[in-house]
Order: sequence, then structure tokens, then C-alpha cells
Amino acid sequence: MPTGIKFVYKIMLLLGGCIALTGLVIALLLAHQSRRDLLILEESASYTVYQAAVNYLTGHYYSKRENFVPASLNFVFSNRFLVAESGDQFRSTHRPSHLTLYRADGAKLYDFSQDGRPRAPDWIVAENLPDAIRVRINANKDEIIAEGPLDRGGDVPGYVVIRLPTDVGARLRALYLRAGIILLAGMLAASALGYFFSRRFLAPVEALTDAARRVHAGDYACRIPKVGNDEIGLLTETFNEMIASWVRRLSLMHRIQEWTLKVGNEFDRHRLYGRLLDMFYNVASARQCALYLRDGDKKELPPAAIRGEETLRPEVAGWIRYALEKNEPVLAERRDLGPRAALGNVEHLVLPLVSGEQTVGAVYLGPPTGAPAYDREMVATLQTLAQHAGIAVENARLLNEVAEKKRIEQEMMWARDIQRTLLPHHPPKLNGYAVAGLSLPANEVGGDYYDYIPRDDQRCHIIVSDVSGKGVAAGLIMSVLRSLVHTYSEFETCPHEILIRVNRVLTRDLDEYMFVTATMMTLEPDTHALQVARAGHEPVLIVTADGEVQWIRAEGTALGLLDVDSFEAHFTSATYTMQPGDLALLYTDGVNEAQNEDGEEFGIDRLVALAVARRNDPLDDLLAGILRAVNAFAGQRRQQDDITLVALRRDAAG
Repeated sequence: MPTGIKFVYKIMLLLGGCIALTGLVIALLLAHQSRRDLLILEESASYTVYQAAVNYLTGHYYSKRENFVPASLNFVFSNRFLVAESGDQFRSTHRPSHLTLYRADGAKLYDFSQDGRPRAPDWIVAENLPDAIRVRINANKDEIIAEGPLDRGGDVPGYVVIRLPTDVGARLRALYLRAGIILLAGMLAASALGYFFSRRFLAPVEALTDAARRVHAGDYACRIPKVGNDEIGLLTETFNEMIASWVRRLSLMHRIQEWTLKVGNEFDRHRLYGRLLDMFYNVASARQCALYLRDGDKKELPPAAIRGEETLRPEVAGWIRYALEKNEPVLAERRDLGPRAALGNVEHLVLPLVSGEQTVGAVYLGPPTGAPAYDREMVATLQTLAQHAGIAVENARLLNEVAEKKRIEQEMMWARDIQRTLLPHHPPKLNGYAVAGLSLPANEVGGDYYDYIPRDDQRCHIIVSDVSGKGVAAGLIMSVLRSLVHTYSEFETCPHEILIRVNRVLTRDLDEYMFVTATMMTLEPDTHALQVARAGHEPVLIVTADGEVQWIRAEGTALGLLDVDSFEAHFTSATYTMQPGDLALLYTDGVNEAQNEDGEEFGIDRLVALAVARRNDPLDDLLAGILRAVNAFAGQRRQQDDITLVALRRDAAG
């Protein structure tokens, strides 16, 4: 297996890199400064040439009667401009290679080139002509461009563009080459010195490397003798302490892993709490450990369980309250540990158990056994355990809630099935009559009730009732009401008397906030008499064969609402004779009070219109049509109340 670059060579590379970087920065700074100075000199010389050209052109303009004569200009710029004659002829390196004059409107007036090949454009947009002198240096092309107006005062019209040859590019390249050679020489010298000193002073590091390999191979008893009081000596001492700490940490990790498996496999809340407490108690080796679980908004909480010493310090209650309110740990320190306090001096801990942003409890840990205080490493470990413990507590709570919810849902399903069995499965066969009914609870268990109770004397009791409220409580009252109605219907022929007897029992047993509305009819098929008793319920709707609407409004208050004497004093009945084709419709307020998304109620008028329009439909179709109309009216709004409908119709030929 390759070992990679040795540490000594890495030091050499680091030193060489640092020296190279330093030299590179210095060389770049010097080269940048030299380049700047050189460009300033070139730019200054260019200004001088430009000024000389402008002065000459201005003089030429006035001497030629405010004109420019190309032949004269060519002669001067080719033979006389910036030429000094003293002994040997001297020619300046900044003589222009090209010179172009433009009018104020951008048209070219004059173009000069040393090689005889002018290359300036014949026209320049006037807005692009400079208002003042402008100098540009192109080192890559060894060229300087100076341009500007002939006279900023405007007495001499026009603009001049001068191209000057320069050797600044070559000089800059030579400058960078010299800087690179010096930098390379410095790096070689630095590398040689770095290698010498690295080999000499880093030999002890190789001993540490060998020891690290032995530890990696599993030799945790390996220790390195201290070689001095310098940084290397401190490194060897730290290495020995690290190995000792690693051994302790391995042991602690094994213990934590064992407890984590135990906690992770426990889903019963109460057993989980016990195992969590045992985990903290054993991992921390504490003399005392207590577990607290949040209970609503209570500030004073008794410990759910305690391990170790039974008597808790008085301060613990305040620490627990602070940890639960602030969601912060409490670390009570010990002050008498001397110079080794830096390794940790926490004597008491209170750690909040957190799940998400919710504090579900806290754990208190007393002083450790066998040590004066907890070190920082143990405190950090216990805080990590507290985080996992908070999640475990919350998961167990949620799991129990799910199980409880499933149990309640199952029981509600059973209650719904039982309630369905209490409602009639098939309508009775009545001579010359048809009867039908349906009930749709708003929840799993409803409080509406309807029933048909045939008698041996051919009479038939029909009842529709509505228990105040919804859900299980209303369903239980409904079942009691059904038992009472069936019981008294055995020996009473009049609905008025049946409901009086039922009310006497319900008034005694019902809670003061609960009541039952009911309408009960007794049909005598032979005489077609329909006796109606109404206890605070919706009136009976009668629709005749020709579509006329009548209401049977017998007086009466709800069952269980008043005392018995008051109820019976205001309770009456009414009798109606059913004619051929007559339809009697019973319903609960879940029909007419059904609301749409705007809060508007379905209302009695819509119900009456449907009953009139569909009075000749089969009764099952009639009731189903009313239910569809209510649901369509409500739209996306959830059903708020139980819906019950019962219809009775005399045959048209009867």
C-alpha cells in the first residue's frame, strides 16, 4: 500500500511554496512598479511628440493662410520633424509612423505614413473625436496612439491622430524574464535550506508516525517517551493522553450501543422510561438519576422515576423548571477542583429531552461515582444521549396515540355497525300504503333515529327523532330512545301516550343540556286515519295528489327539556285522514338547515318544491332525489348534521 509523501518532504514543499509565493509577490510588485514607471515615461514622451506636432501644425496653418498643404507637411514629417543635426544625424525613436488630420465634422484632411501607405479611415463620426488629448499604449503591437484637437480654443479647427513606434513591449518582456530567473534561483536555494533543516529537526515526528501506525494496528498500550519540553515534547504527551482517552471512549461507545439497542426496541412508554433512566444512570456512573416528563403546563413536576439515592437536593426542582421553560441544560459546577478544572468541573446536570422544538421532559444526573466531577467529554456524550432520548420519548408517545386512535376508530366502526342494526332494514307491508326511509349520519355514529313498528291490529307506528348533539353520546341516547319506544308501543296504540311515557323516563335520566325532538305517527290503514304527536320536532309535510301542501303542527316540546308536568300540559296530538295519492314526509333539521359554502341554508321552500315535483315518484327515488339535491346544494362543504327522511304515501287507487 503506498505511503504517500513523507512529512519531512511536505514541510520542505510548504517552506518552498511559502518562499516561492513570497518571491513571486515581491517580483510581481517590482515588475509592476517598473512597468508602471516605464509606461509613464513612454506616455510623457508621447505627450511631448503630440505637443510638438500640434505646435508645428498650428504654425503651418497660419503660415499657409489657414490651410494645410499636404506636400509641405509630407516633406516636414518625412525629413525634418523631430530630427536633431549635430555632427552625426540623430533621429528620435518617437517620430510618428502615421499622422492623420480630421475636420471638425469627422472628414479626413490629411494622412501621412512613414512607409507611404496611409491606413486611416476617410471618415470618423464626429462624436467619436476626442475633446482633449488622449494617449493609448499597445505594448503587444509596439505602438502608441496620441490623439486630440489641434487647438482646444477652437482657433485652429480639426483633430490629429498620431501613431508612434515604441519598444516598450520588448523592454517589458526582458524585465519579466529577469524577474523569473531571480525567482527560480531563490526557490532552489530555499529548497536546499528547507531540506537540510527539515531532516534535522523533524526526526522526532517520524517516531510519532511509527507509534500512530502501531495504534492503528490495535496496540492501544503503545506509549511514546517524552523527548523534551518543546512543541514536539508537548505533542508526544498529547498523543499518549489521546490514546488513553480513545480507550475510555471505546468502552463508553460499547456501553452506549448496548443501551441504544435496548431503548430502540422498546415501544411501551412506561418500560421505555425505565430503560432511559437506567441508560443515563449506568453510562454516567451517577450516584443519583431522576427522570421528569412534561405534563401540560404544570411547572412543578414530580420525578417519574429515580435511580440511586432517593432524596433529591432542594435545588433540583428549580433546575428542572428552568430546563423545561428555557429548553437549556443546567450545568452546576464544582469550585474546589484546583488547576485541573479545565478538564471539566460539572458536578450536577439537568438535560432537557427535546423532540423537534418541543421539550418533552428532562433528566437529572447527580455527582459521578469515582470522580469529583464530569469532564467535558462525558457532558457532551450525555447531551447527545438526551437528544436521542427526547426523540425516543416523543416517538413512543406518538406510537401510543396512533394505537389509541386506531382503537377508537375500531370501536366507532363497531358502534356504527351496531347503530345500523337498530334502524329498520325493510319497510313494512301496509295495505294500500307505501313507506320508505333513510338516514345519513354526519359522523361515524349519529343521533338521528327513524323506525317502523307494526302492530298485530294492522296499525303501524312511524317515528323520526333527533337527539341534540352528535357522535357517541347522541348515539347512546338514540339506542335508549329506541328501546323505550319499542317497549311502550307493545301496549299503547296512541303516539301521544307512547311519547308521554318515553318522556317520563328520559327526563329522569337525561343530562340537563341534552334533549330529544321526535315526531311519531300511527297509521290505521282501514280508516286511513293518521294520528300525529310532535315533541318539538319539525312538522309533518302533507302533499296531496294534486300538489297542494298542508302541515300537521301538533303542539309539544322536546323530550327531556322540561319537567314532566310542564311537558304533558302542553303536549297535544292531531289526526289527519289520508286521501288517495297523499304523501306524508317526515325529516330532521339536517335537511332544511344544510348549508352551502356561502353559509346559505337549503331551507323549507326547496324541500317543499322537491316533494311537490316528485310526489308521484317511487318513495326510494323521492328520498334519494332529495338527498342528492341537498348534497349538490352543499357543494364542497362537509355535512354538519345527521340527515333523516321518512315518506308515507297512500296508493292513488286506494
